Formats: sequence, C-alpha cells, structure tokens
Amino acid sequence: MHRTIGHDSWPILWVELTFNNKKFLIGGLYHPPKPVYNTSELFAHLEHALGSVLTATDETTVVLAGDFNQLPDITLCQLGLHILFDGITHAGHCLDRIYCSELLPDYQCKAVLSTIATSHKAVIACANSCNITDLHKVNTKQQFRMRTPDQHAAALSFLSQFSWTCVLSVENVQEAFDTFYHIALNILNTFYPVHTITISNRDPHFVTPRIKALLRHRNRLMHRGLTSAAEALTKRIGARITEHNRTIFSQSPSGNKEMWELVRKVTGKDSSKLSSYANQQATAEQLNKHFAEISRDFHYESPLQKSTAFSHNIYSLNIVFSECLTK
Repeated sequence: MHRTIGHDSWPILWVELTFNNKKFLIGGLYHPPKPVYNTSELFAHLEHALGSVLTATDETTVVLAGDFNQLPDITLCQLGLHILFDGITHAGHCLDRIYCSELLPDYQCKAVLSTIATSHKAVIACANSCNITDLHKVNTKQQFRMRTPDQHAAALSFLSQFSWTCVLSVENVQEAFDTFYHIALNILNTFYPVHTITISNRDPHFVTPRIKALLRHRNRLMHRGLTSAAEALTKRIGARITEHNRTIFSQSPSGNKEMWELVRKVTGKDSSKLSSYANQQATAEQLNKHFAEISRDFHYESPLQKSTAFSHNIYSLNIVFSECLTK
C-alpha cells in the first residue's frame, strides 16, 4: 500500500508504504543549484512533515534521499534525521545523500555507476549481508609517450648535431626562452610522439598505459608467430610490473593492516572481491536444474518410425511363427 502526500510546489515526493508490518515514509527530494523558492520555506515544510510523523505513536520510519546539492547536513540533522550516506557522487562533491530517522546498525551504502546517462553516481543501500559489486565497465583514454633505447639514441644523435644559434642570438630573454621552448617541444614530439590508449577499470592496478601498450604489442607478435620476440617483450613487461609494485610498497602507509590490504590488492586476492564471488557461486542442484532446463526441448515430438527400422513387435512375431513351424 502506498500513497503520496505533500504539495506540488515543493521539489519533493512523499510515499507512505507498509513493508513487513512496518510503516515507512520515504521522501525523494531534488534541490536545484539555483532554486526558485526560498530555502528556509523548504526547511519549514520538511520540519512540518517530519514533525507530524515523528511525534506519532505508530513508529513510522522516515527515509529522505535525493540530490541535495548545497543544502547543509547540520540543518537536516537538526530535523531529527541521521546520515546514512554522504559519499562523493558527482565531481568530487557529496550531493546525493540518504537520511533516516533511525540509526540502522546493519546496513551499508555504496556509490556505483548509474545505468542511465548522468554524471551522478547511483547510491545503493542494503543490508550488510549483501555484497555490492559494481559490474559496469568504464573505459578511459589516456595519453603517454613511449621511451625506448632506439628513441633515446635517435634523439641524442639529433641533438649532438643541432645548432642552437637561433636561440643564443636572440637578445631578449623572453623571446629566447619562447624560441627554445618551441624547438624543445618539437624535438620531444618528433622523437617521443604522444600515443593514446584505452584503460578499463577492470584492468589490474599495475596496468599502466605503457604496460598496456606493451601487452598489445606482445599480442601482435604472438599472432604473427614471432614467439622469441614476444618472450623477450614478456620479460620487459614483468620488469615494469615489478618496478610498479615496488614503487607502491615504498609509498605504502605504515601498519600491518594497511600493508596486508596492499598485498592482497597486488596479488589479486582482494577480500571484498573474493567474498562477492563466493556469494555468487551456485550449488550443484542449481547447476543441474539450469543445464537440464536449457538442454531440454519441451516442444520436441518423436518422429514416425520408418518401415525399414527394426521393430521389437515384428521380431516377437517372427519368433512365435518360427516356433510354430518347428512343431
């Protein structure tokens, strides 16, 4: 059962419902960055609505969620609400929040990527017994410059023969610096051009743009049958991964707990991921039922038997007929 209450002039929708014999009053609010109404009047409306519910004797739980933008937390908490979620959901700001009239000890909230086209993240609130896993794949394009010994040799050979007269002959310091900067940037872009590569959030933490480019190059070598070159490149990739992990551990915070969390992250044995995968495992009965359903055709009809096929009834008649002849 549900019904909406409130006034059409306010950017809030109240829904009253009953779940498991417990009453809830859920409010969805959107406070725009530049509201056309007075913010103090909105707080007065919230105070009146919450006051009439919280002072009642039916023990109704109030949940207020939505996009609050710049509404201060302290003002909402003064209305008798507790913060359930105030994490970052948009451009590093805590805009989307969840408040409740009760302190819920057994719950968790997490911001995940939204399924709709929006720059805001979606907030999921559930019991602690459930694991929230963000399965959305996000691709980001990053730019980098490859640095190889051949590039270093070519750049040093060019610089050894290059004349800086065009820079040294300029008397004005600013013009000389601008000329030097322009020449240096052209040399950098010539011998170390900028490459663009796509990095996914599902890639391991050690996959940097350079390592991703090396992995793709190794795959191309493998497809072309150049196994020896691919093996040599594999050693280079392993050395870069080792160097990356060493840098992470050198900058790790002190403490056994933080160190072991970093170790699990590097080894790919993150406890949160393992627990979420463990809860997603199916039992033997579920697997048998699933494969039995997808392997069975409920509309199957057995075809008519051909006259040339073996028939058990004809074989029995032949035996009886042969026995009668022998007698």
